[in-house]
Amino acid sequence: MSYYAATLLLQSLILTPSLLRRRHRIRAAIRADAMPILVVAVFSPLAYILVLTAMLKAPVALVAPLRKSSIVIGSLVACRLFGEGDLARRIAGAVIVLAGIAAISL
Repeated sequence: MSYYAATLLLQSLILTPSLLRRRHRIRAAIRADAMPILVVAVFSPLAYILVLTAMLKAPVALVAPLRKSSIVIGSLVACRLFGEGDLARRIAGAVIVLAGIAAISL
């Protein structure tokens, strides 16, 4: 069994009890959020496959730091799109993460 399949299986086992407790809300949630659910269902595995492909074609020392930069980008995008506060803390955190990325890539 691949690492990705094992991870999906573990997540399913952990989340199933919560899902069963809320099963009466599943249809409404799917109807309300079908497109975001579909986008995540398609792009999440695709992103993982792209990272693995990049690691096969390029040195891991270059790919891994770039992959970690998505945390910084996601945090700053969330601040801008969703109006989440504490921009100064986010920028400080981004600088720390980017410094770590720079250190890893040396």
